[in-house]
Amino acid sequence: YGVTGSTNLGNAFDDEYIPARTLPAGWSFQLFGEAVDRFIIAANGFVKFGNGTIANPTCSFGCFSNGAIPSATEPNGILAPMWNDYDSLTLCVKEEATMVTVQWDGALYLDTPTVLFQVRLHMNGVIDFIYGTGADHTATTTSATVGAENLGGVFGHQYIFNTAVPTAGTSRTLTPM
Repeated sequence: YGVTGSTNLGNAFDDEYIPARTLPAGWSFQLFGEAVDRFIIAANGFVKFGNGTIANPTCSFGCFSNGAIPSATEPNGILAPMWNDYDSLTLCVKEEATMVTVQWDGALYLDTPTVLFQVRLHMNGVIDFIYGTGADHTATTTSATVGAENLGGVFGHQYIFNTAVPTAGTSRTLTPM
């Protein structure tokens, strides 16, 4: 597990957003049938998509309070491998010709159990949520959201909402067309 050859975006993240990044050249990534070319990484366990001048979500404190998917309220256009309130995170990204991997490694806000998870975006539209074996996130909380949502927040797939957290050492593959 890990992102060999990745770029460390920094340590000790709490509610921050990483400035917008452009998908690798030649991509035509589709999020529920909508072409997207930019993404913002949120320290609280999700990636927001858009085009051109994509802006940070407008919810307070980095959208630390997870929500149901779909929802017209911010954040919209997201992939949420495990949206929750995190603290002391290390964020990494690896951008390859046909795949982008984002990794969150840290702990829940004011809690000690660790979390370690990734989202992998494949140029063909397949998305993987991967949960690290070295993490104890199954013992931390039941307040996470796992899912994907379109740019307008009117359509999406919610897999978990405040009922459980993903089991360490597992993964989920999505193909939002």
